[in-house]
Amino acid sequence: MKNRCELDMIELEQVLPQEAQQLDEQLTTNLSLTMLQAEIEQAKAELRNARLEKINENAQQNYDQQKADFDKKNADLAQSEQLLESNTIRAKDLEDRLETTITMHLIKINTLFQKYMDLFQFEGQVEKERIEDKSGRVNFRLYIKARKIGHQGALEDVSMKARSGKVGLGVSGGEESLSSLLFALALLQNLTTSPGYIVLDEFDSALDDERKNKVFNLYAKELQRKLIIVSPKGHDEMYYNCFSKVFIVEHDATIPKSTIRGIQPKKVVNVITIMV
Repeated sequence: MKNRCELDMIELEQVLPQEAQQLDEQLTTNLSLTMLQAEIEQAKAELRNARLEKINENAQQNYDQQKADFDKKNADLAQSEQLLESNTIRAKDLEDRLETTITMHLIKINTLFQKYMDLFQFEGQVEKERIEDKSGRVNFRLYIKARKIGHQGALEDVSMKARSGKVGLGVSGGEESLSSLLFALALLQNLTTSPGYIVLDEFDSALDDERKNKVFNLYAKELQRKLIIVSPKGHDEMYYNCFSKVFIVEHDATIPKSTIRGIQPKKVVNVITIMV
């Protein structure tokens, strides 16, 4: 039927083109109206179904509650952001103050260290390094450098824990020990507490007799407190006379057994030494 209609339209266009066009427009309009009426009927059906659905009586209350919760959380978020910003500024201020305090103490330590090093014909310098770990915590490490007075070139890092991991090429074991002892003395001068005594464990193990006596006298003079010195070496009577008490620990590996022998020095000072 459809094919026959299409054939008739083609024949009509050939015979009466104007009338064929008018008929085609009328058919198209009728088709559009039919589709529109169908859509209207569908919309009416959906409207009837919507009217039949049960209305949630608490809808407005639920909406108001959810909106109030949203507004509260939004306000809490804004307050948290403000607090975070405030804490960030405060943390930065505290960090700056800490670094300033460390720098001021470092200046004092550096001044004393350079003064002590100069007594032994050395130049000395204390440097700090700012390190931030993975968690964001900031640490400061101190490093000491030394050079003989009159020598050219850069100051050498001192200590096995220097930044390069090795002692400076121009620093001997005795010079490393001397620099470390004088650095420790400068640190002890900046303690906020005042301990009753200081223990020096094998402080003279890498020092010659001249430097050993000079460092000992410098410690006694600068600290003005009791010193307990543990030494693995034997010493002459003149050195023993610098102490108020001397105890010598002797070990016999054939038994094995250790004995402690005390020596009463002739000169009494406020220092105890233990010879192991």
